[in-house]
Amino acid sequence: MTPMSIDDCQAWCNRRGVAASKKQHLDFIGDSHLVELALPRIGRDCVGLSNILSTQLEGDHHPETLLWLTEYGMWSDSYETVGIKLWTQMFRGYGYQQESIRPTEGLLFAEAETDDQRAFLSIPLILQWDAALVPVHGKYLVRMTHHGQVQFKTKDDALAKTFADIVEAWKRGG
Repeated sequence: MTPMSIDDCQAWCNRRGVAASKKQHLDFIGDSHLVELALPRIGRDCVGLSNILSTQLEGDHHPETLLWLTEYGMWSDSYETVGIKLWTQMFRGYGYQQESIRPTEGLLFAEAETDDQRAFLSIPLILQWDAALVPVHGKYLVRMTHHGQVQFKTKDDALAKTFADIVEAWKRGG
């Protein structure tokens, strides 16, 4: 992999007959055919859900929280390879150099690391790996399953109501 600047990208494309402006608008030089496919919403939905699970369960407060990958590897090798690569490469971005996902199945996020938690949480949501979120106070836990479910568990009646309201708002698209 070679990092490239905007100018380098533009020059690389231009050498291949692709016009690239400074605003990263790409098109072929001359006539071309266009076939479009709408992107699946799953990525946007999973990132949005990671925001709710990381920030909105307790208002805007984010307690210290454990994100624990409880099961992965249930899908095809080619699918799992991508997920493991995403997880380990993100982990390397924090200065850890291990090659395997095994030693890092659990990550404890401090109160100030909301965006980091959201980023890591997006991976099991997108890949439908089993994972759990457990906040430091232990009032609830959230389980994500490879069966496509997010489960909110609590012993507190008020929190159960809050979670039910969050789920209903999510179903309505809000």
